[in-house]
Amino acid sequence: MCLRNLPDNNEKISHLVHSMHYVSLHLTKYIKCLQSIVYPTFEIIMLVVIVLLAAVEAEILQMIANVRVIVTQASMTVRLLVSLYVVLFL
Repeated sequence: MCLRNLPDNNEKISHLVHSMHYVSLHLTKYIKCLQSIVYPTFEIIMLVVIVLLAAVEAEILQMIANVRVIVTQASMTVRLLVSLYVVLFL
């Protein structure tokens, strides 16, 4: 049964790959055309996007650092509580 479906699947995959290639070629053409027409504007927009992505990355790194500090503080508190329990009750 799998062998009967194989040609159909190959045709579907072939068609999908051909369609993706067609779309990528046309997107490349349009992007090159857009760059040639409005390259300075496109470059400024890309710089703004890069700066915004860097800011978002910095915020994410700051959040990760805050989480690490909180986790470190929590683990220190747990260690302290465990050592107090050991000293007082054992």
